[in-house]
Amino acid sequence: MGAMPSAYIFQEAMNRLMKGLGDVLTYLDNVLCVTKGDFKDHLQRLELCLQRLHKAGLKVNLPKSEFATQQFKYLGYLVSRQGIRPIASKVEAIQRLKPPKTLKQLRSFLGMLNYYRDMWEKRSHMLAPFTELIKSSKKGRPLIWKQEHTEAFKHVKRVIAKDTMLAFPDFSKPFTIHTDARDFQLGGVISQEGKPIAFYSRKLNPAQRNYTTGEREMLSIVETLRKYRNILLGCEIIVYTDHKNHTDPKTISQSPRIQRWRWIIEEFGPDIRHIDGSANAVADCLSRMDADFMTKYDKFDEVQLAERFDMDSLEGYKAEKYQFPLDTGLIAEYQKKDKTLMRHLQNHPEYFSKEVHGTEIILFHKKIYVPKPLRQHVLQWYHDMLQHPGVTRTERTIRQHLTWPGLRHDVETHVKHCRKCQLCKNPKLKYGKLPVKEFTYKPWNTICVDLIGPYTVSTKDGKDIKLHAMTICDPATGWFEIVEIDDKKSLTTSTMLDRVWFSRYPRPQECIFDNGKEFLGEEFQELLKSYGIKPVPTTVKNPQANYVERIHQTLGNMLRTNELEEFDFDYNDPWTQILSSCAWAIRSTIHTVMEAIVFGRDMLFDLSFKTKWRDIKSKRQQAANKNNAQENSKRQPHIYRVGDLVLLDRGKLQQKLLPKRTGPYQVLCVYDNGTIKLRRGFYAQRVSLRRCVPYYTPINA
Repeated sequence: MGAMPSAYIFQEAMNRLMKGLGDVLTYLDNVLCVTKGDFKDHLQRLELCLQRLHKAGLKVNLPKSEFATQQFKYLGYLVSRQGIRPIASKVEAIQRLKPPKTLKQLRSFLGMLNYYRDMWEKRSHMLAPFTELIKSSKKGRPLIWKQEHTEAFKHVKRVIAKDTMLAFPDFSKPFTIHTDARDFQLGGVISQEGKPIAFYSRKLNPAQRNYTTGEREMLSIVETLRKYRNILLGCEIIVYTDHKNHTDPKTISQSPRIQRWRWIIEEFGPDIRHIDGSANAVADCLSRMDADFMTKYDKFDEVQLAERFDMDSLEGYKAEKYQFPLDTGLIAEYQKKDKTLMRHLQNHPEYFSKEVHGTEIILFHKKIYVPKPLRQHVLQWYHDMLQHPGVTRTERTIRQHLTWPGLRHDVETHVKHCRKCQLCKNPKLKYGKLPVKEFTYKPWNTICVDLIGPYTVSTKDGKDIKLHAMTICDPATGWFEIVEIDDKKSLTTSTMLDRVWFSRYPRPQECIFDNGKEFLGEEFQELLKSYGIKPVPTTVKNPQANYVERIHQTLGNMLRTNELEEFDFDYNDPWTQILSSCAWAIRSTIHTVMEAIVFGRDMLFDLSFKTKWRDIKSKRQQAANKNNAQENSKRQPHIYRVGDLVLLDRGKLQQKLLPKRTGPYQVLCVYDNGTIKLRRGFYAQRVSLRRCVPYYTPINA
């Protein structure tokens, strides 16, 4: 026995374990690794899968496993390169069944058939006598089995005895759908180039049986599109129907039901065409096609290689720059020098063929084999010509015509080392885990300083007033002060800091600020030096290092919600009242209670508090650890070392089309607080790991 959701929990765990491996499918403890490349690619993907299982403490049952096979059994289906079909032993077990005698046996029989519901057409029509029998039968009583049920039972066995195969969908080609509707059921067939992909069939409920012929035909199209949405959406679709009115917007019914269905159909954007009823027998034909038909390969297109990759017609590009770097003569020359290729050609000639395009070139599985010295040229051309796509798109495009061992790995390496991709694209996960920040719990030991604004508000009198303010905060107690300033000069900020904080509260030992000129200026630094306070500037473009930023976020939200456009401003002193009210509101909220810490009593009522600094430190450290873990969940492990090259994030860009990063820069020093020092031209700069991405030197062709 186990908990009811055990299977769901286990499936979710397997999904997380194999996340990111697009070639691996899991269903509970059934793991399937399928690749489209060569054997070397397959072994690489299989190794990644096995490594994850090993790290999770899971073991593979070797007697029940199959490796490096082109045909296998999975979840009741026989899967091969050509398509899928039911396992013969499963079908034979159904054929050996005797007619059911009880309601439970009948439901069990229908359940087995429904598992393979996509394999056979007109399923609802075949099973209609049994579904009606279930409705008329009562639990615990024998079935009223008649001759029509016996005939239907035999007919079902005859249908499932046929060796029906469904092909795999090719999303680069259009899908063809043939639909039809009868008085009591809907039906549809999805195919590509005459090869069946899936069958759809469903009985109509009593209300739907009263629909008009046109409504039933439209419903058949809608239901087929909905059922196979995951396959059809976003692809080219051609729908054939024998109801001509549905092909012309002028003649289509304007009933509310039809119009609702048209909105659903428009999401898929199909091309609906008319087909005569007598010609709409494609579903019957497809279900009876010989399975050997599915094994035929399309013949290799016999055109010159140069014609395949002719780029002269692309406007806006220089043909000589984007011309395909290889020709048939060059490929043939290097193929003859490739000893590995010649050895495989001699040992396994069945996998190879030859085509003559001015000279004889070797094909592997109907695709041109590219020798090793030419591969980097091919990768460079495809990646540049296609405007720097990702790994999967680059690989699939190359595989349309070319192949070689380890193609997937070579594409991954090339894209990873592409300079433009590194500068302009964001990685899926950021690099480098951030260290846990130890929370300071000594009150009045540290202060954080920053500026907010300028904010501009248009008053109801038509005047514009601006807000420049400075915020000073003690991170241990959470107590802060905010004061309006006239400008951002160093003299102004130093004067306000002395007047608002140093003259009121205990003198701190250190002051945290950003790299603005107002804080790095001579007057501000002289003030700190005169009081013996240690200056602690944060790294550039790293607002997370300053506690004040969180207060500014809350303050900004308050100012936006106050509808300041309708406020009666005192133009002699417009901001003092507003800033005081906002500061009091922030200090009084229950989740901060900073006055209770500072003054030992509640802000609203005459209630006293006793401050327990160790408890405060513990809770705030827990919050810091939680935030750190949340941030690190979006990052992948990476250790920066002296001498490494890194790219530096620009931050928020004013010009959106500029590269997102600059560099590369050399690492001069690595610190344990989540920062590193970089050589930027003639000077060194200390930056946060949040802004850094490792740089991989491009591979030259």
